[in-house]
Amino acid sequence: MKKFTVCALVLLCVISMTSCNNISEYLTEDEGIQFLILPISKSRVRIDEQHKEHIDDIDIDMLMAAEEKINEQVSRHPENSAIFLSINDEGYLCLCAEIIVENPSSALGHEHKFFRERITK
Repeated sequence: MKKFTVCALVLLCVISMTSCNNISEYLTEDEGIQFLILPISKSRVRIDEQHKEHIDDIDIDMLMAAEEKINEQVSRHPENSAIFLSINDEGYLCLCAEIIVENPSSALGHEHKFFRERITK
C-alpha cells in the first residue's frame, strides 16, 4: 500500500509540474501572426519565424522572472522602449528590451541600451 501511495504522489507531482508550464496558455494569433502573451503585464510579443522552434521550450517561471527584470529596466523609460524575442549566442530564446535614452554627450544625442533574459532552459 505504501508503494502505491508513493507512486500516486509522484505521479500527481509530475502532472502538476507539467500543467504549470503549459506555454499554450500564453500564445495567441492575430491575422496570421503569432504572439507570446507575457504572464505579468499581458503584453503581446511577436513570435517571428526563427523563434517558433523554441516556443515549446519556454519555461513559464523563467519567462516570469525575465519579464520582471525587463520591466525594471523599461520602467525608467517606458515611452522609448520595445520588447521583443531574440536568440542569444548559445541558442537560447530570450526576452529582450531596447531602450533609447537621451545622452547629449553622444554624437546622436541618444544611446540604445539592450537587455536580454533567457526564457528557455
